[in-house]
Amino acid sequence: MPAETGAARLSSAQLEKLRGASIKTAANTITTLADAYAWLAQEGYSTTGINGLLSPANSTAQKAQDWLGLSSTLNLLLEGDYDEVGTLYCAVQTDDPGWDFLYISFNYVKTGGWYYITDPNDHLPSTGYACCRARTIRASSLAVVKDALVSGDGGKVRLLMMAALPLTTTPIRLRYEAEPESVLFVTPTNAQVLYQANAEALAEYQREQAEKARAEAERWERQAPSLRISSYGMPDAIGNTTLSYEQAKALVGQEPEKIAESVKTVGDVLQYMIAARFGYNAPGVFTPWYDDWGYDAPGDDQLRQNYGCCCGGYANTVSYLLEGDYDKVGTLRWVGGGNHTISWVMTGGKYYVFDFTQYCSGGHYNNFHAPVTVLDRLEDYYDKMPSIYSKKDVVIMVAFEAGKAMYPSQWNDPPQFSGLTFPKEADGSVIVIYQADPACGVRFRQASNKIPRWPLS
Repeated sequence: MPAETGAARLSSAQLEKLRGASIKTAANTITTLADAYAWLAQEGYSTTGINGLLSPANSTAQKAQDWLGLSSTLNLLLEGDYDEVGTLYCAVQTDDPGWDFLYISFNYVKTGGWYYITDPNDHLPSTGYACCRARTIRASSLAVVKDALVSGDGGKVRLLMMAALPLTTTPIRLRYEAEPESVLFVTPTNAQVLYQANAEALAEYQREQAEKARAEAERWERQAPSLRISSYGMPDAIGNTTLSYEQAKALVGQEPEKIAESVKTVGDVLQYMIAARFGYNAPGVFTPWYDDWGYDAPGDDQLRQNYGCCCGGYANTVSYLLEGDYDKVGTLRWVGGGNHTISWVMTGGKYYVFDFTQYCSGGHYNNFHAPVTVLDRLEDYYDKMPSIYSKKDVVIMVAFEAGKAMYPSQWNDPPQFSGLTFPKEADGSVIVIYQADPACGVRFRQASNKIPRWPLS
Protein backbone atom coordinates (compact mmCIF):
# COMPACT_ATOMS: atom_id res chain seq x y z
CA MET A 1 0.00 0.00 0.00
CA PRO A 2 1.27 3.54 -0.69
CA ALA A 3 2.53 5.28 2.44
CA GLU A 4 0.25 8.21 1.68
CA THR A 5 -2.86 6.10 2.24
CA GLY A 6 -1.72 5.19 5.73
CA ALA A 7 0.36 2.35 7.09
CA ALA A 8 -1.29 -0.67 8.63
CA ARG A 9 -2.30 0.28 12.16
CA LEU A 10 -3.81 -2.97 13.39
CA SER A 11 -1.61 -5.72 14.77
CA SER A 12 -2.27 -9.37 14.04
CA ALA A 13 -3.88 -9.67 17.47
CA GLN A 14 -6.16 -6.71 16.81
CA LEU A 15 -7.19 -8.12 13.44
CA GLU A 16 -7.88 -11.46 15.09
CA LYS A 17 -10.29 -9.76 17.49
CA LEU A 18 -12.26 -8.65 14.43
CA ARG A 19 -12.54 -12.17 13.02
CA GLY A 20 -16.15 -12.88 12.14
CA ALA A 21 -17.22 -9.27 12.71
CA SER A 22 -19.82 -7.64 10.50
CA ILE A 23 -18.80 -4.98 7.98
CA LYS A 24 -20.36 -2.34 10.23
CA THR A 25 -18.45 -3.52 13.31
CA ALA A 26 -15.14 -3.84 11.45
CA ALA A 27 -15.57 -0.35 9.96
CA ASN A 28 -15.59 1.15 13.44
CA THR A 29 -11.99 -0.04 13.94
CA ILE A 30 -10.48 -0.08 10.43
CA THR A 31 -9.19 3.32 9.29
CA THR A 32 -6.65 2.63 6.53
CA LEU A 33 -6.68 0.95 3.14
CA ALA A 34 -3.92 -1.42 4.25
CA ASP A 35 -5.94 -2.61 7.26
CA ALA A 36 -9.08 -2.95 5.13
CA TYR A 37 -7.35 -5.30 2.68
CA ALA A 38 -5.71 -7.22 5.54
CA TRP A 39 -9.06 -7.79 7.24
CA LEU A 40 -10.78 -8.84 4.02
CA ALA A 41 -8.00 -11.37 3.37
CA GLN A 42 -8.26 -12.70 6.92
CA GLU A 43 -12.02 -13.12 6.56
CA GLY A 44 -11.68 -15.09 3.34
CA TYR A 45 -13.02 -12.51 0.89
CA SER A 46 -12.19 -13.29 -2.72
CA THR A 47 -13.07 -12.20 -6.24
CA THR A 48 -15.29 -14.32 -8.42
CA GLY A 49 -17.32 -13.87 -11.57
CA ILE A 50 -15.21 -10.97 -12.75
CA ASN A 51 -17.27 -10.64 -15.94
CA GLY A 52 -20.53 -10.16 -14.02
CA LEU A 53 -22.36 -6.96 -14.81
CA LEU A 54 -24.96 -6.09 -12.19
CA SER A 55 -23.43 -6.59 -8.77
CA PRO A 56 -25.49 -5.32 -5.81
CA ALA A 57 -23.48 -2.54 -4.21
CA ASN A 58 -24.20 -3.76 -0.71
CA SER A 59 -23.72 -7.49 -1.22
CA THR A 60 -21.73 -7.92 1.99
CA ALA A 61 -23.44 -11.17 3.00
CA GLN A 62 -21.37 -13.16 0.49
CA LYS A 63 -17.57 -13.27 0.77
CA ALA A 64 -16.97 -14.39 -2.82
CA GLN A 65 -17.79 -11.15 -4.61
CA ASP A 66 -17.16 -9.72 -8.02
CA TRP A 67 -15.11 -6.58 -8.60
CA LEU A 68 -17.95 -4.21 -7.84
CA GLY A 69 -19.00 -6.03 -4.71
CA LEU A 70 -15.47 -5.97 -3.27
CA SER A 71 -14.97 -2.32 -4.10
CA SER A 72 -18.26 -1.48 -2.42
CA THR A 73 -17.26 -3.50 0.65
CA LEU A 74 -14.00 -1.55 0.82
CA ASN A 75 -15.95 1.69 0.59
CA LEU A 76 -18.20 0.68 3.47
CA LEU A 77 -15.15 -0.19 5.58
CA LEU A 78 -13.43 3.13 4.84
CA GLU A 79 -16.36 5.55 4.86
CA GLY A 80 -15.29 8.71 6.69
CA ASP A 81 -11.61 7.71 6.91
CA TYR A 82 -10.53 9.57 3.75
CA ASP A 83 -11.60 12.74 1.99
CA GLU A 84 -13.38 10.56 -0.58
CA VAL A 85 -13.93 6.84 -1.15
CA GLY A 86 -15.52 5.26 -4.17
CA THR A 87 -15.37 2.95 -7.16
CA LEU A 88 -13.81 3.65 -10.56
CA TYR A 89 -15.81 1.66 -13.09
CA CYS A 90 -14.72 0.89 -16.66
CA ALA A 91 -16.89 -0.83 -19.26
CA VAL A 92 -14.73 -2.52 -21.91
CA GLN A 93 -15.54 -3.73 -25.42
CA THR A 94 -15.41 -7.49 -25.91
CA ASP A 95 -15.31 -9.93 -28.82
CA ASP A 96 -16.86 -12.66 -26.65
CA PRO A 97 -20.33 -13.36 -28.11
CA GLY A 98 -21.56 -14.33 -24.66
CA TRP A 99 -21.25 -10.79 -23.30
CA ASP A 100 -22.36 -7.36 -24.44
CA PHE A 101 -19.33 -5.91 -22.67
CA LEU A 102 -16.89 -6.69 -19.87
CA TYR A 103 -15.85 -4.45 -17.05
CA ILE A 104 -12.91 -3.51 -14.87
CA SER A 105 -13.57 -2.02 -11.46
CA PHE A 106 -11.19 -0.32 -9.04
CA ASN A 107 -11.38 1.20 -5.60
CA TYR A 108 -10.23 4.77 -4.97
CA VAL A 109 -9.49 6.84 -1.90
CA LYS A 110 -8.55 10.52 -1.84
CA THR A 111 -6.16 12.00 0.68
CA GLY A 112 -3.72 14.93 0.62
CA GLY A 113 -5.19 16.17 -2.65
CA TRP A 114 -4.41 12.91 -4.54
CA TYR A 115 -6.47 9.94 -5.63
CA TYR A 116 -5.06 6.45 -5.00
CA ILE A 117 -6.59 3.71 -7.15
CA THR A 118 -6.16 0.04 -6.26
CA ASP A 119 -7.50 -3.19 -7.74
CA PRO A 120 -9.09 -5.65 -5.26
CA ASN A 121 -7.89 -8.48 -7.51
CA ASP A 122 -4.29 -7.52 -6.70
CA HIS A 123 -4.72 -8.07 -2.99
CA LEU A 124 -7.27 -10.87 -2.56
CA PRO A 125 -7.61 -14.42 -3.94
CA SER A 126 -9.40 -14.72 -7.27
CA THR A 127 -11.12 -17.55 -9.11
CA GLY A 128 -10.52 -16.01 -12.51
CA TYR A 129 -7.56 -13.66 -12.34
CA ALA A 130 -3.84 -14.07 -11.65
CA CYS A 131 -1.92 -11.11 -10.21
CA CYS A 132 1.83 -10.97 -10.72
CA ARG A 133 2.39 -7.50 -9.29
CA ALA A 134 0.20 -5.20 -7.21
CA ARG A 135 0.01 -1.65 -8.50
CA THR A 136 -1.43 1.61 -7.24
CA ILE A 137 -2.23 4.52 -9.53
CA ARG A 138 -1.80 8.00 -8.06
CA ALA A 139 -3.58 10.82 -9.88
CA SER A 140 -4.41 14.44 -9.24
CA SER A 141 -7.92 13.84 -10.57
CA LEU A 142 -9.95 10.86 -11.67
CA ALA A 143 -10.42 12.42 -15.08
CA VAL A 144 -6.75 11.85 -15.99
CA VAL A 145 -6.74 8.15 -15.06
CA LYS A 146 -8.01 6.88 -18.42
CA ASP A 147 -4.67 6.93 -20.21
CA ALA A 148 -2.91 5.17 -17.33
CA LEU A 149 -5.48 2.39 -17.33
CA VAL A 150 -5.52 1.70 -21.06
CA SER A 151 -1.75 1.85 -21.69
CA GLY A 152 -0.02 -1.12 -20.08
CA ASP A 153 1.95 -4.20 -21.00
CA GLY A 154 -1.15 -5.65 -22.65
CA GLY A 155 -1.58 -2.70 -24.98
CA LYS A 156 -4.70 -0.65 -25.47
CA VAL A 157 -8.13 -1.80 -24.39
CA ARG A 158 -11.25 -0.40 -25.98
CA LEU A 159 -13.08 1.58 -23.33
CA LEU A 160 -16.80 2.10 -23.77
CA MET A 161 -17.32 4.08 -20.59
CA MET A 162 -15.52 5.13 -17.41
CA ALA A 163 -17.26 6.53 -14.36
CA ALA A 164 -16.57 7.40 -10.74
CA LEU A 165 -19.10 6.08 -8.25
CA PRO A 166 -19.03 7.72 -4.82
CA LEU A 167 -19.91 5.52 -1.86
CA THR A 168 -23.37 4.19 -2.63
CA THR A 169 -25.63 1.37 -1.52
CA THR A 170 -27.72 1.61 -4.68
CA PRO A 171 -27.39 -1.46 -6.93
CA ILE A 172 -25.59 -0.67 -10.17
CA ARG A 173 -27.87 -0.91 -13.20
CA LEU A 174 -26.53 -0.42 -16.70
CA ARG A 175 -27.97 -0.23 -20.18
CA TYR A 176 -26.05 -1.41 -23.21
CA GLU A 177 -26.67 0.11 -26.64
CA ALA A 178 -25.30 -1.77 -29.64
CA GLU A 179 -25.62 1.17 -32.04
CA PRO A 180 -23.86 3.40 -31.27
CA GLU A 181 -21.99 1.01 -28.98
CA SER A 182 -22.18 2.49 -25.51
CA VAL A 183 -22.85 1.67 -21.88
CA LEU A 184 -25.06 3.99 -19.85
CA PHE A 185 -25.80 4.20 -16.15
CA VAL A 186 -29.40 3.74 -15.08
CA THR A 187 -28.54 3.75 -11.38
CA PRO A 188 -26.96 5.13 -9.32
CA THR A 189 -27.88 8.55 -10.65
CA ASN A 190 -24.87 10.18 -8.98
CA ALA A 191 -22.37 8.33 -11.18
CA GLN A 192 -19.83 10.79 -12.59
CA VAL A 193 -19.15 9.75 -16.18
CA LEU A 194 -15.52 10.56 -17.02
CA TYR A 195 -15.44 9.06 -20.51
CA GLN A 196 -18.08 7.91 -22.96
CA ALA A 197 -17.28 6.21 -26.26
CA ASN A 198 -19.08 7.42 -29.38
CA ALA A 199 -20.21 10.49 -27.47
CA GLU A 200 -21.43 12.46 -30.51
CA ALA A 201 -23.33 9.54 -32.01
CA LEU A 202 -24.74 8.76 -28.58
CA ALA A 203 -25.97 12.33 -28.18
CA GLU A 204 -27.81 12.05 -31.51
CA TYR A 205 -29.26 8.70 -30.46
CA GLN A 206 -30.47 10.21 -27.19
CA ARG A 207 -32.14 13.05 -29.08
CA GLU A 208 -33.97 10.47 -31.19
CA GLN A 209 -34.99 8.61 -28.05
CA ALA A 210 -36.28 11.82 -26.50
CA GLU A 211 -38.46 12.39 -29.57
CA LYS A 212 -39.80 8.85 -29.31
CA ALA A 213 -40.55 9.44 -25.63
CA ARG A 214 -42.46 12.63 -26.48
CA ALA A 215 -44.53 10.78 -29.08
CA GLU A 216 -45.22 7.96 -26.62
CA ALA A 217 -46.36 10.45 -23.97
CA GLU A 218 -48.80 11.97 -26.45
CA ARG A 219 -50.10 8.51 -27.37
CA TRP A 220 -50.67 7.68 -23.70
CA GLU A 221 -52.54 10.94 -23.15
CA ARG A 222 -54.97 9.78 -25.82
CA GLN A 223 -55.27 6.20 -24.56
CA ALA A 224 -55.37 6.62 -20.77
CA PRO A 225 -58.85 8.21 -20.50
CA SER A 226 -60.35 5.17 -22.24
CA LEU A 227 -59.08 2.70 -19.60
CA ARG A 228 -62.04 1.82 -17.37
CA ILE A 229 -61.36 0.71 -13.80
CA SER A 230 -64.28 -1.70 -14.06
CA SER A 231 -62.31 -3.61 -16.72
CA TYR A 232 -59.72 -4.75 -14.15
CA GLY A 233 -62.10 -7.10 -12.35
CA MET A 234 -61.74 -5.75 -8.81
CA PRO A 235 -64.48 -6.71 -6.34
CA ASP A 236 -66.92 -3.85 -5.79
CA ALA A 237 -65.94 -3.66 -2.11
CA ILE A 238 -62.57 -2.19 -3.11
CA GLY A 239 -62.84 -1.42 -6.83
CA ASN A 240 -65.51 1.27 -6.89
CA THR A 241 -64.11 4.73 -7.58
CA THR A 242 -64.82 8.18 -6.22
CA LEU A 243 -62.49 9.84 -8.74
CA SER A 244 -63.06 10.32 -12.44
CA TYR A 245 -60.10 10.19 -14.79
CA GLU A 246 -60.20 13.99 -15.10
CA GLN A 247 -60.17 14.43 -11.32
CA ALA A 248 -57.28 11.99 -10.97
CA LYS A 249 -55.38 13.78 -13.73
CA ALA A 250 -55.77 17.07 -11.88
CA LEU A 251 -53.97 15.52 -8.89
CA VAL A 252 -50.84 14.65 -10.89
CA GLY A 253 -47.96 16.78 -9.67
CA GLN A 254 -49.70 17.73 -6.44
CA GLU A 255 -48.09 17.10 -3.06
CA PRO A 256 -48.55 13.51 -1.83
CA GLU A 257 -50.69 14.69 1.10
CA LYS A 258 -53.15 16.28 -1.33
CA ILE A 259 -53.30 13.13 -3.46
CA ALA A 260 -53.90 10.94 -0.40
CA GLU A 261 -56.75 13.18 0.76
CA SER A 262 -58.56 12.62 -2.54
CA VAL A 263 -57.86 8.89 -3.01
CA LYS A 264 -60.40 6.83 -1.03
CA THR A 265 -60.52 3.34 -2.58
CA VAL A 266 -58.26 0.77 -4.23
CA GLY A 267 -60.02 1.66 -7.47
CA ASP A 268 -59.04 5.30 -6.91
CA VAL A 269 -55.40 4.26 -6.50
CA LEU A 270 -55.53 2.57 -9.89
CA GLN A 271 -57.31 5.55 -11.42
CA TYR A 272 -54.62 7.91 -10.16
CA MET A 273 -51.76 5.67 -11.27
CA ILE A 274 -53.18 5.44 -14.78
CA ALA A 275 -53.59 9.22 -14.95
CA ALA A 276 -50.01 9.75 -13.73
CA ARG A 277 -48.68 6.76 -15.67
CA PHE A 278 -47.06 5.78 -12.41
CA GLY A 279 -44.15 3.38 -12.94
CA TYR A 280 -43.49 3.98 -16.64
CA ASN A 281 -40.19 5.81 -16.24
CA ALA A 282 -38.73 3.65 -13.47
CA PRO A 283 -34.94 3.47 -13.98
CA GLY A 284 -34.66 0.01 -12.42
CA VAL A 285 -36.25 -2.43 -10.01
CA PHE A 286 -34.47 -2.84 -6.70
CA THR A 287 -34.66 -2.38 -2.94
CA PRO A 288 -32.12 0.17 -1.63
CA TRP A 289 -29.77 -1.11 1.08
CA TYR A 290 -28.32 0.72 4.06
CA ASP A 291 -25.84 -1.05 6.37
CA ASP A 292 -27.24 -4.45 5.37
CA TRP A 293 -30.85 -3.30 5.83
CA GLY A 294 -33.17 -3.34 2.83
CA TYR A 295 -35.67 -0.49 2.94
CA ASP A 296 -38.10 0.72 0.31
CA ALA A 297 -38.80 4.43 0.72
CA PRO A 298 -42.16 5.55 2.17
CA GLY A 299 -45.09 5.99 -0.18
CA ASP A 300 -44.88 9.76 -0.36
CA ASP A 301 -41.33 9.50 -1.73
CA GLN A 302 -42.54 6.98 -4.32
CA LEU A 303 -45.33 9.35 -5.36
CA ARG A 304 -42.92 12.25 -5.80
CA GLN A 305 -40.72 10.22 -8.17
CA ASN A 306 -43.81 8.75 -9.89
CA TYR A 307 -42.65 5.14 -9.80
CA GLY A 308 -42.18 2.37 -7.28
CA CYS A 309 -38.57 1.43 -6.65
CA CYS A 310 -39.77 -2.20 -6.73
CA CYS A 311 -42.79 -4.20 -5.60
CA GLY A 312 -42.26 -2.85 -2.08
CA GLY A 313 -42.37 0.67 -3.47
CA TYR A 314 -45.77 -0.01 -5.05
CA ALA A 315 -47.04 -1.53 -1.80
CA ASN A 316 -45.81 1.48 0.20
CA THR A 317 -47.57 3.81 -2.23
CA VAL A 318 -50.83 1.92 -1.80
CA SER A 319 -50.49 1.95 1.99
CA TYR A 320 -49.75 5.68 2.02
CA LEU A 321 -52.71 6.55 -0.18
CA LEU A 322 -55.23 4.34 1.63
CA GLU A 323 -54.18 4.82 5.26
CA GLY A 324 -57.39 5.47 7.22
CA ASP A 325 -59.72 4.64 4.33
CA TYR A 326 -60.34 1.00 5.34
CA ASP A 327 -60.62 -0.86 8.63
CA LYS A 328 -57.04 -2.03 8.10
CA VAL A 329 -54.40 -1.46 5.41
CA GLY A 330 -51.16 -3.41 5.12
CA THR A 331 -48.56 -5.31 3.17
CA LEU A 332 -47.74 -8.97 2.70
CA ARG A 333 -44.31 -10.16 1.64
CA TRP A 334 -42.42 -13.36 1.05
CA VAL A 335 -38.83 -14.48 0.51
CA GLY A 336 -38.08 -17.14 -2.10
CA GLY A 337 -40.00 -17.66 -5.29
CA GLY A 338 -38.62 -14.40 -6.62
CA ASN A 339 -39.25 -12.43 -3.40
CA HIS A 340 -42.32 -10.21 -3.55
CA THR A 341 -44.40 -7.66 -1.67
CA ILE A 342 -48.10 -7.04 -2.25
CA SER A 343 -50.94 -5.15 -0.55
CA TRP A 344 -54.07 -5.92 1.44
CA VAL A 345 -57.00 -4.08 2.95
CA MET A 346 -59.69 -5.23 5.35
CA THR A 347 -63.27 -4.05 4.98
CA GLY A 348 -66.64 -5.58 5.83
CA GLY A 349 -64.93 -8.36 7.78
CA LYS A 350 -63.02 -9.60 4.70
CA TYR A 351 -59.39 -9.31 3.65
CA TYR A 352 -58.67 -8.33 0.05
CA VAL A 353 -55.13 -9.12 -1.14
CA PHE A 354 -53.92 -7.56 -4.41
CA ASP A 355 -50.76 -6.68 -6.32
CA PHE A 356 -50.18 -3.25 -7.86
CA THR A 357 -46.98 -4.39 -9.52
CA GLN A 358 -49.29 -6.58 -11.62
CA TYR A 359 -51.77 -3.79 -12.33
CA CYS A 360 -49.04 -1.37 -13.35
CA SER A 361 -47.26 -3.75 -15.74
CA GLY A 362 -44.33 -1.41 -16.17
CA GLY A 363 -46.59 1.59 -16.70
CA HIS A 364 -48.69 0.00 -19.46
CA TYR A 365 -51.70 -0.95 -17.29
CA ASN A 366 -52.65 -3.73 -19.68
CA ASN A 367 -53.03 -6.56 -17.13
CA PHE A 368 -56.81 -6.85 -16.75
CA HIS A 369 -56.63 -10.17 -14.94
CA ALA A 370 -54.46 -9.43 -11.89
CA PRO A 371 -55.85 -11.63 -9.10
CA VAL A 372 -57.57 -10.32 -5.98
CA THR A 373 -57.75 -12.93 -3.21
CA VAL A 374 -60.65 -12.57 -0.74
CA LEU A 375 -60.09 -14.14 2.69
CA ASP A 376 -61.74 -14.45 6.06
CA ARG A 377 -58.28 -14.68 7.64
CA LEU A 378 -55.05 -13.19 6.36
CA GLU A 379 -53.23 -16.27 7.65
CA ASP A 380 -54.92 -18.33 4.90
CA TYR A 381 -53.19 -16.50 2.04
CA TYR A 382 -50.37 -19.00 1.55
CA ASP A 383 -52.85 -21.85 1.14
CA LYS A 384 -54.86 -19.84 -1.41
CA MET A 385 -51.93 -18.15 -3.13
CA PRO A 386 -52.71 -17.48 -6.83
CA SER A 387 -50.95 -19.73 -9.34
CA ILE A 388 -49.14 -16.79 -10.97
CA TYR A 389 -46.67 -16.91 -8.06
CA SER A 390 -44.02 -19.57 -7.40
CA LYS A 391 -45.51 -20.89 -4.17
CA LYS A 392 -43.28 -23.97 -3.93
CA ASP A 393 -40.13 -21.83 -3.62
CA VAL A 394 -41.37 -19.55 -0.82
CA VAL A 395 -39.37 -19.99 2.41
CA ILE A 396 -41.21 -17.45 4.58
CA MET A 397 -44.30 -15.26 4.27
CA VAL A 398 -45.27 -12.45 6.65
CA ALA A 399 -47.84 -9.68 6.85
CA PHE A 400 -48.28 -6.50 8.85
CA GLU A 401 -50.29 -3.33 8.94
CA ALA A 402 -48.47 -0.50 7.23
CA GLY A 403 -48.56 3.26 7.40
CA LYS A 404 -46.34 5.19 5.02
CA ALA A 405 -43.91 2.30 4.63
CA MET A 406 -43.29 -1.26 5.72
CA TYR A 407 -40.41 -2.13 8.02
CA PRO A 408 -36.74 -2.30 7.02
CA SER A 409 -35.52 -5.89 6.95
CA GLN A 410 -32.50 -8.15 6.57
CA TRP A 411 -32.34 -11.50 4.78
CA ASN A 412 -30.29 -13.73 2.51
CA ASP A 413 -31.92 -15.26 -0.53
CA PRO A 414 -32.31 -19.06 -0.63
CA PRO A 415 -30.44 -21.35 -0.34
CA GLN A 416 -28.54 -19.21 2.21
CA PHE A 417 -31.77 -18.04 3.84
CA SER A 418 -31.50 -18.21 7.64
CA GLY A 419 -34.30 -15.92 8.74
CA LEU A 420 -36.00 -12.56 8.25
CA THR A 421 -34.95 -9.76 10.60
CA PHE A 422 -36.97 -6.64 11.41
CA PRO A 423 -36.31 -3.65 13.71
CA LYS A 424 -37.21 -3.96 17.38
CA GLU A 425 -40.13 -1.61 16.78
CA ALA A 426 -41.83 -4.30 14.69
CA ASP A 427 -41.88 -6.88 17.49
CA GLY A 428 -45.50 -7.91 18.07
CA SER A 429 -46.69 -6.47 14.73
CA VAL A 430 -45.50 -9.14 12.28
CA ILE A 431 -47.84 -12.01 11.38
CA VAL A 432 -46.00 -15.12 10.19
CA ILE A 433 -48.24 -16.74 7.57
CA TYR A 434 -45.85 -19.45 6.40
CA GLN A 435 -42.40 -20.68 7.41
CA ALA A 436 -40.72 -23.56 5.57
CA ASP A 437 -38.08 -24.19 8.24
CA PRO A 438 -38.98 -23.75 11.94
CA ALA A 439 -35.39 -22.68 12.62
CA CYS A 440 -35.47 -19.90 9.99
CA GLY A 441 -38.14 -17.51 11.16
CA VAL A 442 -38.59 -13.87 12.15
CA ARG A 443 -36.12 -12.07 14.40
CA PHE A 444 -35.89 -8.54 15.76
CA ARG A 445 -32.92 -6.29 16.52
CA GLN A 446 -31.87 -2.67 16.57
CA ALA A 447 -31.89 -1.18 13.07
CA SER A 448 -29.11 0.95 11.60
CA ASN A 449 -29.31 4.69 12.19
CA LYS A 450 -28.26 5.26 8.57
CA ILE A 451 -31.62 4.24 7.09
CA PRO A 452 -33.20 7.40 5.60
CA ARG A 453 -36.50 8.38 7.23
CA TRP A 454 -36.39 5.52 9.71
CA PRO A 455 -37.91 5.33 12.22
CA LEU A 456 -40.94 6.99 10.68
CA SER A 457 -42.23 10.02 12.55
